[in-house]
Amino acid sequence: MYDKDETLLQEAYNAVIESKTENQPNTSGFMDEYYGKTHNNPIQPEMRVWSFQKSDGEKMPIITTELAARNWDGEAAVWFNAIQSSDKQGTGIASYVLKQITNLADENNVTMYLTAKPYGTTDNALDQTQLQSWYTRNGWKPTTGDTMIRRPTKKGI
Repeated sequence: MYDKDETLLQEAYNAVIESKTENQPNTSGFMDEYYGKTHNNPIQPEMRVWSFQKSDGEKMPIITTELAARNWDGEAAVWFNAIQSSDKQGTGIASYVLKQITNLADENNVTMYLTAKPYGTTDNALDQTQLQSWYTRNGWKPTTGDTMIRRPTKKGI
């Protein structure tokens, strides 16, 4: 009888520990997966390169992003510094990359922050209002000033 009670207690304890662990942000896991999906950028080392090709082998435009894991207001989070595309607006490639990043954040229970400011001087750069609108459509919410936040969402909710 004692062994059975001890086993049940241990199983209950393990379930509590597992549920607490599942709810903790995993910024290092997020960054590991991010680095695994991207490539080094030899021209801008702080940026990472996303490259794709269609099923017929045609190469898609390259997207560069810059992310950094850090504490923000005492919370482990990821700061989304930049996303840049050499392609024209409206192709959906930058939105696809943003979705890949936010999926990683959801899977790792990571909150993300950004400052919605135009990056670069390319002809296809969005202005600040367009950027804020794009991020809002993709689940980000304004906080203070130009800062926006995206909290992780649970799959299926």
